[in-house]
Amino acid sequence: MKQRTGRLLVQALWALVAAAGPAAAGPSLALHERITLRDDGSADITIVITSQGMPPGAILIPCAYAGVESLASPDSSATVRLQEDQDVRFFRLEAAERGDRPVTIHLEVPRYVDWQGKKRADFGNMTLTHAFRNTTSRTVTTYRCDVLLPEWLTVTSVVSSIPAQTEKDPVSPYDILRDGGRTGVSIRTRDLRPGDAAAITFRCKPVEKSPVLFGLFALAGLAYLIFFRDVLKEKTNGSAATQNP
Repeated sequence: MKQRTGRLLVQALWALVAAAGPAAAGPSLALHERITLRDDGSADITIVITSQGMPPGAILIPCAYAGVESLASPDSSATVRLQEDQDVRFFRLEAAERGDRPVTIHLEVPRYVDWQGKKRADFGNMTLTHAFRNTTSRTVTTYRCDVLLPEWLTVTSVVSSIPAQTEKDPVSPYDILRDGGRTGVSIRTRDLRPGDAAAITFRCKPVEKSPVLFGLFALAGLAYLIFFRDVLKEKTNGSAATQNP
C-alpha cells in the first residue's frame, strides 16, 4: 500500500513538472532596433523581431517614431503596416509562415533630429535621447536598441538609462559602440511588461580635428608654396635669358 502511494505521488509530481514546463517557457517576443542617423537629421531604422510560441495572427510592435516613411519588410512572406489607436502607434506585422525565425522590417524617419536647432552645451556637446515604451498587452521578453551617429559626431558620455546601472548589476545595461567610422550607444533590457519603458540619454559632440594632422597639412601647404615659388623663379629667369641672348 505504501509503495503504491509512493508511486502515485511520484507520478503526480512528474505530471505537475510536465504541466509547468511549457507554462514556464511560454511565448516570447524579442526586439532589436538599430537607428542609423544621417548628416541631414534623418534616420534609417531596422527592427528585427523574433517570436516563439506566439498565438497565430498579427503581432503588434510598439512604434516609438513619428513621421514614419518607406515602411516595408524584405521578407516576402511578411507584411507590415502602421496602425494607430487613440494616438498610440504600432507596427502591425503579419507573416504567412512566421514560425520562430526572425522577421526584419525597415523604415525611414526624415526628421528624426534637427542638428542645427540642437542646443549646444560646453565644448559643443548635444544631448540625445531614445525612449521605447511597451504599449502592447504582451511582455517584450528581450529588447535592445543601437543608436549610431553620423561620422562627424562622437559619443562623449551616457547621462542616464532605463534600466539604470546599479552597483549590484555585474553587467551594464548600456554600451558605447564603434561601427566602422561611427560611434553610438546601445541600451538593452529584459521582460518589459505592458507600460514598462527602456531609454537612454547620452551626449555627443563634433569630432575634433587632430592637431598633428592639421600640422601635417600646414607643412604640406608650405612645401607646395616653396616649390611653386622656385618653379616660377626658374621660368622667370629662363624668359629673361631668352630675351637677352
